[in-house]
Amino acid sequence: MRRGTRNGGRKGARWLEREAIEAKKHRRQLERRWKKFGCECDRVAYRAACHQANILINRSRNRHRIQRIVEAGNNSRHVWSAVKDLLHSNHHDIVSTAVDDNSFCAALAGFFVAKVKNIKSAISTALVGDSFDPLSSDIQSVSSLCQFDPVTENEVAILLRQMPSKSSPLDFIPTSLLKSCSGTFAHIIAHLANLSFVHSTFPQKFKLAQVTPLLKKPVLTSMSHPVIDQFQTSIPLAKFSNGWH
Repeated sequence: MRRGTRNGGRKGARWLEREAIEAKKHRRQLERRWKKFGCECDRVAYRAACHQANILINRSRNRHRIQRIVEAGNNSRHVWSAVKDLLHSNHHDIVSTAVDDNSFCAALAGFFVAKVKNIKSAISTALVGDSFDPLSSDIQSVSSLCQFDPVTENEVAILLRQMPSKSSPLDFIPTSLLKSCSGTFAHIIAHLANLSFVHSTFPQKFKLAQVTPLLKKPVLTSMSHPVIDQFQTSIPLAKFSNGWH
């Protein structure tokens, strides 16, 4: 059996700060102690260490992401690389490789069904020998969703009246006009929504969104930074293209 060390460690862990690394080591030590002796006090200490380690890991990750954007400076290529990594647009799920809508939906549903089954199996294994079974009241549904109910004008009118009076620069109709003429637009929007469900098609224009980042550091918000100017543009919503054309 070959043994060796890997230079540089894992790529995803290089941004961890020293405090977070020490917290992970401490968490691992408590986990081993709890599994070895099985004491309740060890379990409580291990869970507390998990909570503290997660806080420090998330803090290190956030600082690393902010630092990447700041260091990118005027280099638009590096800026967008950091932004894409922040939005997870470079990561692809297994289910997104489906060739059509039906296989995509089936793969997505199967993923969540398997996820729930694994959770149930883990709970049942942990409660072996216990007199109380929390899964005994679990009732499996026999009904299935085959099609969407048609969208009605009344539903659309209620949504229009309840939506906040805010408009996006990408909207060609002001929100205030939609709300004031909800009776007229409700019929049109309901018809378009039903056509979208029937043909499994979502308009390409509506797959865009404008996002304005709110940076936590006052130093970044007080000065003009390339990431703010470039990020306040229309970006495609890639998630909509998985199951809709």
